[in-house]
Amino acid sequence: PAPEEETVKTEIVYIGIPYETVYAYDPAYTAGAVTRKGVNGTKQQNWCVNYKDGVEISRSLESEFVKNEPVTQIVNYTPAEEFTYSSNDQENACAVTGYTGNDTAIAIPPNSPEGKRVTEIGSRAFMDNTSLQSVCIPDGVLIIGDSAFMNCTGLTGSLVIPDTVLSIWDKAFYGCSGLNGTLTLGKSLGDILMEAFCGCNFTGALVLPDSMDLVGVSAFKNCSGFTSLSLGKNITLIQEFAFSGCTGFTGGLTIPGTIDEIMESAFENCKNFDGTLTFEASRNKAKLRIGNCTFKGCSKLTGSLTIPDHVYEIGEEAFSGCEGLDGTLTFGAEMDNLRIPKGAFKGCSKLTGKLTIPDCVTEIGEEAFMDCETLTELALGSGFTEIGKSAFKACKGIQGDVVIPSQVTKICEGAFKGCESIEGLYVPKDVNSFGDEAFGDVRTIFVAQGGTAWDLCINNMWFGACEMERWD
Repeated sequence: PAPEEETVKTEIVYIGIPYETVYAYDPAYTAGAVTRKGVNGTKQQNWCVNYKDGVEISRSLESEFVKNEPVTQIVNYTPAEEFTYSSNDQENACAVTGYTGNDTAIAIPPNSPEGKRVTEIGSRAFMDNTSLQSVCIPDGVLIIGDSAFMNCTGLTGSLVIPDTVLSIWDKAFYGCSGLNGTLTLGKSLGDILMEAFCGCNFTGALVLPDSMDLVGVSAFKNCSGFTSLSLGKNITLIQEFAFSGCTGFTGGLTIPGTIDEIMESAFENCKNFDGTLTFEASRNKAKLRIGNCTFKGCSKLTGSLTIPDHVYEIGEEAFSGCEGLDGTLTFGAEMDNLRIPKGAFKGCSKLTGKLTIPDCVTEIGEEAFMDCETLTELALGSGFTEIGKSAFKACKGIQGDVVIPSQVTKICEGAFKGCESIEGLYVPKDVNSFGDEAFGDVRTIFVAQGGTAWDLCINNMWFGACEMERWD
């Protein structure tokens, strides 16, 4: 065979060096203006690369040097003397507590007149200051306090939260309805608390960084201008009404596998999501609770929906009115004692295909699947003893036979009313309670012999015009 050919080549690699930002006061410029634009630098690396028959087998760094030094960006800030301050718990640090000047555009200084680092924007520091039109928050700020900019309705345009900010507290920007540009959240942000941005009118994509752990109650409620949502991959908790009424969201939504709980109405009436709803597989052994009305009224979500194994609770009306879902509904087979409560999937009128209720489901509640009109098959598991009122009412697309499991003892009012395409419904012998019109419009009811069910059936009028027959 021909000898293997070895070659050596020099490869040049350029690596960017990010510029730094500093703050300095210059009366010739407005607050927040960039008086010198930052430019990234460049480092050059020279690599020795060995190849054998055209395939790289090793490389080593021969030399490196700075080819272009970065240029520091300078941002103009408002004179430090025009703010008030208070000490905080950090050494040589302080909080900004107010503004005494008259400018409508301000850039908060990174240091107090005494040289203390500004690490916090204090509670109510700028609350109700309607003359403010823009604000620049400096690097170094760790906390934006309660109601810090609440009802600063004159603020307009975009808002940048620096990478140093760890937490945005309750109502920090509540009611800042003039903020109509984009919102950029820093890469170190851990939590956004109650009503922090409620009622703002930001536009564009809302991207929550991977550093985030918690989205608070009504944090973005009624922020209808956002056009898409990306949830950070390490979030563990989304609280009540967090994104409720964010009607501008489009596209799909992916729920990270780290989330433990999505609380009540978190995404209620986000009616313009028009992609799929995807639950990632559990990470870090997270178990997921989906609260009441969590996705209620997300009427344009489309495609199939899979409820994964790590979901341990689904709240009432959690997916009610998700009428755009037009694929199958699948439950994980290894769930643990899952309840399907009142109205959980009510009005998901385009779900199709076979619905299989696994053995791990312990309850089918009132109106659980009411008006799921295009389901075509139904298979019921062995984990529940009662079928709730109107549970499958108006599921008129279900065809063929439906067998009610032997452990069921109660079938409530209207449970299968309007299921006109079911050809045969098989009722177990030990059912001891039927609600009015439990089987209204079903063609034929087959009732098992040897128990309470048959005697109840022949002595009462629960079945309307249904035919009734015995089965062994």
